[in-house]
Amino acid sequence: MSNKASEIETDKKRMVGGVLLIVVLILVIFIQNASESDQALWPNEDDIDTARRELRLKQAELQKKLNKVELARLKREAFSASRSDYWIIKRDGQIEGNIQRIVGEIETKAGFKLSNLSNITNEKIDEGISLYKLTISAESTIEPLIKFIDGIHKAKLKFHWQSCSIRPKSNKGSDDVRFQAGLAFVVIEDEKLIAELIGSGKE
Repeated sequence: MSNKASEIETDKKRMVGGVLLIVVLILVIFIQNASESDQALWPNEDDIDTARRELRLKQAELQKKLNKVELARLKREAFSASRSDYWIIKRDGQIEGNIQRIVGEIETKAGFKLSNLSNITNEKIDEGISLYKLTISAESTIEPLIKFIDGIHKAKLKFHWQSCSIRPKSNKGSDDVRFQAGLAFVVIEDEKLIAELIGSGKE
């Protein structure tokens, strides 16, 4: 009887040992799978470095766009602050005739008489922006000439002096001088550019 009990006890121990072994094997398999799952869920160093590089590129692109927007804003503000310095076709009308009128009014107010006012030429300096040029010359005494030059300087349209020559008419003590100058002014021609810079382009 005792032998039988001993065999039963031995079988129980074997069974418990087998169950424990199976449990251990299951735990090992579970831990291994969990580790592999964690590796799939958490990025490795290469993934982190790649993400950092992409983030830096995105930040650089965003900064470039922000800089472009800021530059456009500064240009718009600068243009708006001094837009009367420029000739805008839509606002000021055609150039030919009007420029002669402006110069003529300055001439009359100064008591000055030009002997030559050239045709107007132009050259493109940017998309929708051109530089218009003309030359003027006269023989005059110095006082009305100074008044004329001051009138050009104070004109609503900003004239740029490209050249200026004043020299005596003769060497015989005459008060007359010969005057010759090149003037230029900026013309905004593109309506889309005007709308972008100052809204509708209207005053």
